[in-house]
Amino acid sequence: GTFTWRDMLTFDATIRRDRSSTLPEGNNVYYYPSVAAGFVFSKLLPTVDWLSYGKFRANYAEVGNDAPLYSVTDVYTVIPPFGSNPQSSVSATKNNPDLQPERTRSYEVGLEMAFFKNRLGFDVSYYDAKSIDQILPVIVSTTTGYNSKFLNAGTVQNKGVELSLYATPVQS
Repeated sequence: GTFTWRDMLTFDATIRRDRSSTLPEGNNVYYYPSVAAGFVFSKLLPTVDWLSYGKFRANYAEVGNDAPLYSVTDVYTVIPPFGSNPQSSVSATKNNPDLQPERTRSYEVGLEMAFFKNRLGFDVSYYDAKSIDQILPVIVSTTTGYNSKFLNAGTVQNKGVELSLYATPVQS
């Protein structure tokens, strides 16, 4: 849903529900929301000639990701026959019936400004995104009979600042 008041305040919210066929029953349904807000403060300053546009914005979002195919239940793999004898083998990666979906949570805040009838401006943002419960084949001792096992083992965080500037010094 999106709500706007006087072309100055905007609020947006979403919710998404996914059901994964590659995750175990009980962990295969997950929700992820997002919310965003924007405030065009330049609407409150119509008499300021040098300010063409000013907006503050903020948002938060979550996304999910399911498991790779065949990573929950152990299955046999058919391999080429030995002579006329059919063969099958267990995968070198142990599957995990307790996997959960990966999640990424992120937020961003930003400021957008334009000056002198939109001839000079900038847009600056700060963002932070963290992925948790990443599904990875983690190396295990080969005495288990496997080389690796799928686990919710990874966490990655990205954050930074983005800045963009623009100018039109001469216009004819």
